[in-house]
Amino acid sequence: MIDLFEKLPEQDKDKFWNYLRYYSNGDKIIPKNNLNYYLRYWNENKQALFKAFNNQFILKKEIKVNASDDFLRNELDKEFYNSKIITRFICEYKDKCHKIGVIQMKDWDLSWMLQDFVCDNNLLIQNCYIGDRVTIPGDYTQDGRALTIQSGVKAIKMLGKIAAAIDAEMPIKICKNCGNEVEKDHFACWYCGSDDIKETTGYEIFRQAHAKVMTKKKICGNLCLSIHPLDYVTMSDNDLGWHSCMRWRDDPGDYRLGTIEMMNSPSVIVAYLEDEKEMELIPGEGEFWSNKRWRQLFIANNEAIIANRQYPYDLSEIEAIAIDWIKFLVQEIGYGPFPNNTIDLENDCYNTIQDRKISFSFCSNYMYNDIYDYRLAYIASQKIEGDRYYHNFSGPAICSGCGEDIGRVEPNSVECRKCGGYWVCDYCGDYVSGDAYEVDGQMFCIYCYERHGVICEHCETAHIKENTNNIYIQLVDTTDDFIKNNFNYTFCVTLCNDCLNNFDSIKDDYGPIYIVKDYWGNERKAFDIRNITDEALAKGVSQKMGELLHKIKECDTEKEIINLIKSNLF
Repeated sequence: MIDLFEKLPEQDKDKFWNYLRYYSNGDKIIPKNNLNYYLRYWNENKQALFKAFNNQFILKKEIKVNASDDFLRNELDKEFYNSKIITRFICEYKDKCHKIGVIQMKDWDLSWMLQDFVCDNNLLIQNCYIGDRVTIPGDYTQDGRALTIQSGVKAIKMLGKIAAAIDAEMPIKICKNCGNEVEKDHFACWYCGSDDIKETTGYEIFRQAHAKVMTKKKICGNLCLSIHPLDYVTMSDNDLGWHSCMRWRDDPGDYRLGTIEMMNSPSVIVAYLEDEKEMELIPGEGEFWSNKRWRQLFIANNEAIIANRQYPYDLSEIEAIAIDWIKFLVQEIGYGPFPNNTIDLENDCYNTIQDRKISFSFCSNYMYNDIYDYRLAYIASQKIEGDRYYHNFSGPAICSGCGEDIGRVEPNSVECRKCGGYWVCDYCGDYVSGDAYEVDGQMFCIYCYERHGVICEHCETAHIKENTNNIYIQLVDTTDDFIKNNFNYTFCVTLCNDCLNNFDSIKDDYGPIYIVKDYWGNERKAFDIRNITDEALAKGVSQKMGELLHKIKECDTEKEIINLIKSNLF
């Protein structure tokens, strides 16, 4: 077996260890001189893929493909909604469309159609309006001339005409130096102090942003296939404005432990499109790594190659290049052989493969399983026995503190319970974080404390429910069945065994205990309300209920008590 850890450049080891330290458990992280132990599963499980990669960790290929509509939509959203000026222009334009279409012309369809010119990214990507011929009458335009919108017109050009016609261009002043907006009555930029100001419109800023995105219809760059440890933990970390639930930076994702499983999996490869500018791994430390414009995981073994979900948008041409590249690489080491054509595989369902029906189940452990709907795949059906195929593509999940198998934790945690500061609840036996609550000399988690812990009203300490007693409060000694049945034993005093056994210490507050029978004939222990002190009576109830109990106690007759109970509790 090749020692992959020894093959890793020392500076890459440093970057990986520093990344773990900064974004996981700080000083409690596994010692740097024991990093080879932390990467032992990666070392063992990536042997075949390392051989397929011709003894390299990262392969690169320069590509040039057509951008997908999904990519362009994403780029439009970034340009539009990262600009306060464009956001305000869109809002003002939509308000004018609503005013003319709905309020003045009573035509909802016209209002929505006009708003599509700033809201419908598909229309903006195609830059061509396809629809019914529509006219805005001259009564509702700035110059008094009707404006006709015909099918086939350039969308962005038509938007300019509509905005001018309905007074929605939004005139503004812009600082040429820093690009920020300058207030109308100012003659210098508040941000940088420059007086080099130009007049323009919100529409023009919108048009320029649209034109910028349209130049990206061709995507160029390096497509990378990687089994490098750092590419797994940074699979959703970048400086390009997107992330997923596998991120480590910027509020750790709910499933970041899955990145460790993917690193240690024998079948998972990271494919990504490399940005020209690298990202800084840790702020201010001067260590850089690949900035991922697009990322996709691929699962490759002897029987199947399947493409997982793409982030942050779908680029089908790059996906096709990547899966064909992987097919070529793994067939060189004896995987497959795979057929010439891919299929759209539906997970957890039967798929027809070369006249055979095979049910596929690709699953994971802590990793969020993105294999749903249909996924692009090559299937070597001759290697599959029977009509069911199961593959768990997760590798072992390990703790960043001690390096051992992590055990049962939340999928956003990369430390085991011991290293993560967890402790064992004495009641349920589970590892938990957060505050501990002492109950009868034992430490309870909040869940067990709220469900099984009870406060004694006399000594005011917590006890297990089984070690406490409810002594009912008899409100009135009555033969009235309604009061007996519904309210006479509504309230009780909770006392622990110790206080009840040492009754002499509490009798001054509560008086003697009586054995009474309730409406159903059950014997109950009870205190008489008239013997309980006001202070003791107020414990365990709200202020309002404590005041009511005090009034009941002060009543002179049974009739007064019954009327007070019926008027306040019924």
